[in-house]
Amino acid sequence: MALWAIVSVITGSHSFSLMEVSSVFGRKVGRNFLATVLKKYSYVQRKVARVLIARMLAKLPRNTKVYLIIDDTLVHKRGKKIFGSLRWYDHASGRCVQALCLVNVAVVVNRKVVFILPYLLLSTKKRVTRRPGKQNEQDGKSQAAMELLEEFYQWFDGAGISRKRTVV
Repeated sequence: MALWAIVSVITGSHSFSLMEVSSVFGRKVGRNFLATVLKKYSYVQRKVARVLIARMLAKLPRNTKVYLIIDDTLVHKRGKKIFGSLRWYDHASGRCVQALCLVNVAVVVNRKVVFILPYLLLSTKKRVTRRPGKQNEQDGKSQAAMELLEEFYQWFDGAGISRKRTVV
């Protein structure tokens, strides 16, 4: 329930407050409790996704067209001691910010969202420069999104859903 409260406050929000999480959760939530929940989730998030995807895929016909929607979200934070809060490059503002980074994955079938899950990124990968002044745009968020897509493709292949029937 605590994780659901955190996710519902973080998803689609530009800011994050413990007061909002406490309101959704139904009791007061502190920094230590929040850090514990996020740490536990970070260790099991791939397992949770695998179980939920398997249940969802078991109900889908094999010839279904599946849409994968993927997007990264930075939830700006001021504190540096918040679990998962790191320095990320924000393309919208053109500068580095302290934030939680989520890569959200949604699966849409027949115009209905059948699965959505935020992945918490816990590391940044340094950008590689090819030539002076030119930077590679494959930052940590993009790399995580590509890895997630590859994992989803493997799960779909295992369930008999062709990559040709998948739109990203």
